[in-house]
Amino acid sequence: MADSNRMSMAEANDRKMQAVALIVFLVGLKYAISATAHLVDDVWKSYLDTAELVLMLPALIFVLGFLFWKFARLTRQQRKELLSPEGYVFESFQKACVRSWAATFIFLNFWEVFAKKLLLGLPTEFFIQVTIFFTLTVFSGVFFFLNRLGGIDELEEDSVG
Repeated sequence: MADSNRMSMAEANDRKMQAVALIVFLVGLKYAISATAHLVDDVWKSYLDTAELVLMLPALIFVLGFLFWKFARLTRQQRKELLSPEGYVFESFQKACVRSWAATFIFLNFWEVFAKKLLLGLPTEFFIQVTIFFTLTVFSGVFFFLNRLGGIDELEEDSVG
């Protein structure tokens, strides 16, 4: 019988997916800072560069740690189990991907109209960075909502019954 103190592979996968969602949020903030750099004076740009570095260090440490330290040490069977979508969090992760993708298309329609009227003269890079920021932060927000609060489906079931 397995030790009760050890996590199942599904629980371990769920924790990793939660960490990935947090990292996605940090990367989204990095893009927000990059976009902000187009709007501020040169004096502030060095501070923003430092903030980007501070946000990206945890992401880099997690990715390198997971890929090279943890994943490489697993057997083929363990890797297969780790990547299988058995946990609730993995399902929430997939739903968050779909919903953030849909929200991004809606955002792009409004963003195009807004940008044409008010944000003339900014480089294309600014608009791409804002769009990536939006996509990543919506994904993280939806994921945490679904994972922490039980999500929309459970709220709908409670309101019907």
